[in-house]
Amino acid sequence: MRKKSTNTDTEFVEIKAVSKYTEMDSRFINHIKGKSVYYYNIGQEMLNQSTVDGQTPTLLLFNKGMYHAGEYQPPHSHKYLEIFYFLEGYGEIQFGGKSIEIKPHTVVILNSDVIHSPHASNDKPVEFYSLLLDNINISFMPPNTLSDNPYEYKVFGDSNNPIYNLMLKMTNELTDNREGCYIALKGLVYQLFSEIVRLPDKISPIKHRYNEIALKIKTYIDNNYTKSFDVEFLAELVFVNKFYLIHTFKRTYNVSPMQYLTAVRMQKAQTLLRSSNMPITEISQQCGYDNPVYFAEQFKKTVGTTPSIYRKISSMN
Repeated sequence: MRKKSTNTDTEFVEIKAVSKYTEMDSRFINHIKGKSVYYYNIGQEMLNQSTVDGQTPTLLLFNKGMYHAGEYQPPHSHKYLEIFYFLEGYGEIQFGGKSIEIKPHTVVILNSDVIHSPHASNDKPVEFYSLLLDNINISFMPPNTLSDNPYEYKVFGDSNNPIYNLMLKMTNELTDNREGCYIALKGLVYQLFSEIVRLPDKISPIKHRYNEIALKIKTYIDNNYTKSFDVEFLAELVFVNKFYLIHTFKRTYNVSPMQYLTAVRMQKAQTLLRSSNMPITEISQQCGYDNPVYFAEQFKKTVGTTPSIYRKISSMN
């Protein structure tokens, strides 16, 4: 209970405490009142939390990799947010008919399901850090998607930047493997995520809005790639004409619906060739091709070699 004395310049606090801790806390609060700035109190997060602040990114993979000079990675995509940090070398990442340059100290952020194909120049290898993040769910966005753009990137002048420094700290934690390594790593992943979100002047080459029609067609292809259908059939599924569908899908995923179908089939074919002894004719059928000769032609066109040679190379590795 607070009482004021007859002296208007002073006041005192009479505490009816149930324990010495209550009395101590009350005296402490009155002592610091008017002398401190409160930046945070518990519960503040729930009142002011943005959709970005509410994320709990999970690190699925972190590695330091290399593309050999002239090496070409076939078009592929992931269900996760992928982050590249390029350390050395030059090349490009292709996105359908578009591409961005690879050069030292470039960060590239790829949203989920973006089909991409890295390519190192013929001069020297490309070295990079690579991460896959899961469990990112921004409001009104597909899972593991940070923005309306399929990909974004930022070029730094040198290694003096927060992204490189955090990746170096992550590398040191995992190399040293000291007590508390993984809780420290988790904290660094959260820092990295916030730095990626805050990157100033990110370059967003393609501007588009998340489109429900494109997502419905992509989901249909993901679940029905073994079936035979054409773009007219897909357009009928979402009640639009084929030209509008092609434009909308390409604006969203950088490839046409049928190009995406081929990419999905080729990914499945590569998985079966690596992980099974299934005959190639049967793999052809499993991937939606009744004609194994046409399947082999499409495989070579997309991957760069025949299915049989790809299987031999995979078994050697």
